[in-house]
Amino acid sequence: MDGGITKLLATRVPHKRVIAIDANPAMTAYGQSVNSLSTIEFLTQDMCVSWPELSDDIRRLESKVDLIFSNFCFHYFNDKSQLLSQCRQLLATGGCIQAVCLLHHDLNQKLPANARKVWCLSIDQQMNVWRRALEGNGFAIDVFECEDETYPMNRQQIIAFLPVIIATLKSKFETNEQFVSETRGLEDVLFDVLCNPVADRPNPNAWTQFLANKDVNEVVIRSKVLRLVCHKN
Repeated sequence: MDGGITKLLATRVPHKRVIAIDANPAMTAYGQSVNSLSTIEFLTQDMCVSWPELSDDIRRLESKVDLIFSNFCFHYFNDKSQLLSQCRQLLATGGCIQAVCLLHHDLNQKLPANARKVWCLSIDQQMNVWRRALEGNGFAIDVFECEDETYPMNRQQIIAFLPVIIATLKSKFETNEQFVSETRGLEDVLFDVLCNPVADRPNPNAWTQFLANKDVNEVVIRSKVLRLVCHKN
């Protein structure tokens, strides 16, 4: 959380109070340091825990929140149903969620049959997980759309970005050892999916070749995102 979205919300959305939450205390402190508006409050909280484990500051907001806004954050939560259950408890009747979520790339479309990952869901499967979690928690869905996004990146940006994308998979595993084991060597296939998602033939050396070719200074990353708006009846 760099505070940019928080400041934008506080200046454009009518409100009494904006509460910005991040699991990392350093990011919470930074967001607070660059925002001086008196109506913004910053809290450090890991929202992956169960409701009873949340801080008193969070639980005191039960049934009082009008809007929950998430910009590329919800995809870090492996248990979508628990996340949405907590959102429902926080929201007042009629309160809504507006979120943009990254959908994980379907690596299996690039992997040979004997190397496919059981934890890697297709885009349709991921959409179904979200829809079931929303309906199971009694949300009325207003917008539920999968969209294609493209992001031009220079060489330095993509070299820094690829490990971040791999890190988003961490929530799929119970231990760090499992995460390291399952994602070891995925850079080539992930880079291939990011840059050439519909290519007929996978390139098993895509990342290795990119790093070796110093003449390639820009790439275009292709991703799918879920745009979600729902409300509590």
